[in-house]
Amino acid sequence: MTDKQVETLIILGGNPVYDAPADLGFAAALAGVASTVHLSEHANETSMACAWHVPRAHNLETWTDARTWDGTYTLGQPVILPLYGGVSPAELLSLVLGDEKTGDVLAADTFKALGKGTWRKAVHDGFVADTGYNTVGVALQALAPVTLAESQRAGTAAKNGALEVTFVHSTSTWDGRFANNPWLQETPDFLTKVTWDNYAMVSPATAEALGLSNDTLINVKVGDRNVEVACYTMPGQARGSIALVLGGGRTRAGKVGGNGKAKVGFDTNRVRTVAGFDMASGCSATRTGKGYALASTQEHWDLRQGIDTTIGERGIAKRLPSLVVETTPAKAADPTWTAKNETEYYHDGNRGLSLFEEHPFAQDERYAKTDKPEPKSNHAWAMAIDLSTCTGCNACAVACQAENNVPVVGKDQVQRNREMSWIRIDRYFKGPVDDPEIAHQPIACHHCENAPCEQVCPVGATTHSNEGLNDMAYNRCVGTRYCLNNCPYRVRRFNFLDYHKELAAARNKVRELVFNPEVTVRHRGVMEKCTYCVQRIQNGKIRAKVDGRTLADGDIVTACQAACPTESIVFGDLADKESRVSKLHGDRRAYGLLDAELYTKPRTLFLARVRNPNPKLAPATAAAAGHQGGH
Repeated sequence: MTDKQVETLIILGGNPVYDAPADLGFAAALAGVASTVHLSEHANETSMACAWHVPRAHNLETWTDARTWDGTYTLGQPVILPLYGGVSPAELLSLVLGDEKTGDVLAADTFKALGKGTWRKAVHDGFVADTGYNTVGVALQALAPVTLAESQRAGTAAKNGALEVTFVHSTSTWDGRFANNPWLQETPDFLTKVTWDNYAMVSPATAEALGLSNDTLINVKVGDRNVEVACYTMPGQARGSIALVLGGGRTRAGKVGGNGKAKVGFDTNRVRTVAGFDMASGCSATRTGKGYALASTQEHWDLRQGIDTTIGERGIAKRLPSLVVETTPAKAADPTWTAKNETEYYHDGNRGLSLFEEHPFAQDERYAKTDKPEPKSNHAWAMAIDLSTCTGCNACAVACQAENNVPVVGKDQVQRNREMSWIRIDRYFKGPVDDPEIAHQPIACHHCENAPCEQVCPVGATTHSNEGLNDMAYNRCVGTRYCLNNCPYRVRRFNFLDYHKELAAARNKVRELVFNPEVTVRHRGVMEKCTYCVQRIQNGKIRAKVDGRTLADGDIVTACQAACPTESIVFGDLADKESRVSKLHGDRRAYGLLDAELYTKPRTLFLARVRNPNPKLAPATAAAAGHQGGH
């Protein structure tokens, strides 16, 4: 391209003008090509630099075929016609080659070359059996362990006072390809809790040595290139190393991710070269004297405000230091997990105690003589969350936002503590700053049986159903926010503005298709929170009724549960004693968050996090107090 040897260039997807190594000079070389075509779902930086932009059909709009990781041939079918007349890469190439064919014909031609099965069966099944790769036997040879000197373990970064720079993908927008997705832009990073930005992560020790601090701009120099980027001090980041997060600084992402001069974040690709594509050494970082406010949700909705500090370990994110397996002959047939020093972490069976003698409503003498007895429900919905398997990936939060029409508020409103996400992932640090232990805890409405929010609502907008749900009547809510003030879990969200008003414009009719029609779209002045996906509960009941059967365990799956990659979230019916959630609620690790202190009787219970490190791999370190607010 640089030598003018390319006359026509067709780019299938990607965005090399934005993310190609800086020293390649791709944009300048592209300008010298006579005819350029870019196939992409969105008109991005590369599209703007090309003579032609061809809309690419979404994967759900095209016929595709592919091989799985084991080589099995699979087929993908469109579920909707292209909204904007897009084409697939295969269709575009067939057009260029003068043999124009539709996607289904191209997929059928590839299938015929396999010589296995029938096309009709392949379309029905979605794959062709016995088309995987042949397995190959592999023998491993152990190598002698390598012992590194202390200076070598520190890496080349700290040599002569220079720094090491590593490039890491954003946990939300990846390399920038998802920058125009508002759900992902507003999803906090699962460690830093920063939204709507990328940044440079620096260890507290390195930041102190270089005079760097949060909410400031620093100048990171890699070779002869430099970039100004926001600084964020991060416990656990290696000393002498700076991690530059990719995915920011887009100029043609769209209305959300950056358009023209209105950028979101910083273009860290400017210092990324071929030689230092993943990491570079001999770098430096200096202060610029400029401030820059990051929108971090770390200290938002802090559970510990006004609570005894000892609750931090005993009542919020509980943790077991280790577990042992009973292997005595008497218990060999049925090994059980036994906690060491169990009384240190548990008391009163993990449940709170009432100050008054309680009686079930149906046994109250005031109602015993009525002709209309209190109706009893056949269900008691509940949830269990295992903190041992939760990785804090935020998949549950994004799934909840998509399922329940939760609005996006923007960076300015996030900084004002007005984010609307129904689920937040609280992050806790424990131990030394250079190598802390990290715990994640998903927090949503606990649907308390003794809910403090229900007791203070003056208009009855939040009530308790006979199935144990803490229901919201949006058209009753007048926005007093008493419920928010009285919720100890800080899980209620108030619509300070009408975040959906722009969707009424004609140009946004397609965006309205994103809404879930089974969930009310809330407006300004209304409180909202997790509903346990009540719409899915009702749909499950209807399906069971149509089938003429009772609900079975697993028939109803909440959005967060369906999205969780580690199956940390379990939802079900406590009335079914054989359900998974019933068994987890009876687990010895199960506890109600702040239940022993506040007696809220939450329907969502957590399973205490288990830490059982191998002492040979992870030597124990002395316990230290938490930092950065302890979470």
